[in-house]
Amino acid sequence: GKGLAQAIPGSAQGTHLIVNDIEAARAELLARGVEVPQPVHFGPAGQETGLHPERVDYGTFLHFADPDGNTWALQEVG
Repeated sequence: GKGLAQAIPGSAQGTHLIVNDIEAARAELLARGVEVPQPVHFGPAGQETGLHPERVDYGTFLHFADPDGNTWALQEVG
């Protein structure tokens, strides 16, 4: 909202949030009109698209930007 903070829109980069179900979080964001790419995980070759194959805690991430250009990272922890 306007006047709530003195931060410039888009100046918050990489705010990290923990969710217990990254698929449900992505579905809710999509339902609310947020453009959210597929989740990613890190494998032997580096960053790979998709959920961590074993769904380990801290293994799957989702990155997106809000309408102001702030960027967000969701990380799944069961």
